[in-house]
Amino acid sequence: MDDGIIWRYMDTSRFLSMLEDGALFFPNAVSFPDPFEGSVPLRNVQERVTKLTIEFDSPTPFKEAFERLTKRPGVIFSDADNFVESQVRAKRELRDGLIAKHPQKQEALRAWIAELNFDSLRHYWDRQNIFISCWHESEWESAAMWKLYSNNDHSVCVKSRISSLRQCLGDQITIARVKYIDFTKDLIPELNDENQSLFLLHTFKRSSFAHEREVRAMFVSMKHLAKTETIEYGMRLKKLGELKPVDLNQLIDTVYVAPDSPSWYLDLLQKIARRYGLTKEVRRSSLLEDPVY
Repeated sequence: MDDGIIWRYMDTSRFLSMLEDGALFFPNAVSFPDPFEGSVPLRNVQERVTKLTIEFDSPTPFKEAFERLTKRPGVIFSDADNFVESQVRAKRELRDGLIAKHPQKQEALRAWIAELNFDSLRHYWDRQNIFISCWHESEWESAAMWKLYSNNDHSVCVKSRISSLRQCLGDQITIARVKYIDFTKDLIPELNDENQSLFLLHTFKRSSFAHEREVRAMFVSMKHLAKTETIEYGMRLKKLGELKPVDLNQLIDTVYVAPDSPSWYLDLLQKIARRYGLTKEVRRSSLLEDPVY
């Protein structure tokens, strides 16, 4: 991933928290306002249903999938053949039981899809263990981002670079640019890869958000797993976020205060930054400087 200039727009309280903690706050994916966060495009869902339908009619359901599982790097089975055979037998017994319970094939098939839609459940569950810091990539300040992500004239924007973010956070963090697609028409082909990244679905958003030009730093944490063995759609998962310590003088290039902020606010932010040992420049955004005609 090549380098680029990135920006983080925030209100004063978040900036002060960053200084006080000497850390970046990573919100949990569950807490994001976008209801499509971590979800799957419609075409991928249709592909999943098609595969489950094919396996329903197979004399050896999921045999190839279980065989691939035994051959994955790092996976060791003392008796792979017996494992595959037992798993296939279990799926046949499940199917036969559903057919006995639902004489109509379509009803049995719907029950089969609901029972074996593991991927859907896993994607929904994984969101609570993924933490994301979102940045806007651009060579310049964005007037639109000031309006969208800072709520008043007492707001702040931190300028950095992707390389600085990577150096501060180390190898435990995955950094990726977001791709913007049509969730009603497009397909995520990588979703069929058994070695897919856990972060894959969090690197795609709907085309309506393309103006964000988002770069995401992400990590997985299971420190506070929900105290339940099962999770259902609609279950509310309460994980606000986690902090990652960073060297702010290494991360930050420049701090900008809102273009319409009063002079006293700029002075105050400069003093506070110096008090916390931040040596980088704190200046007002130039977006509202007087034009020359």
